[in-house]
Amino acid sequence: MPLQDQVLRNEWIAVSRSAELLNYKEYERSTTIQTLKLVGCFL
Repeated sequence: MPLQDQVLRNEWIAVSRSAELLNYKEYERSTTIQTLKLVGCFL
């Protein structure tokens, strides 16, 4: 049972890390779009 708990915990960590990565990529993308919009205003 403890081994199964460890596996579940590792899976949860992997899922939460990939979720963080997705959130960061989404954040990066939105800031890139905002920057492009700002640059577009000056052109």
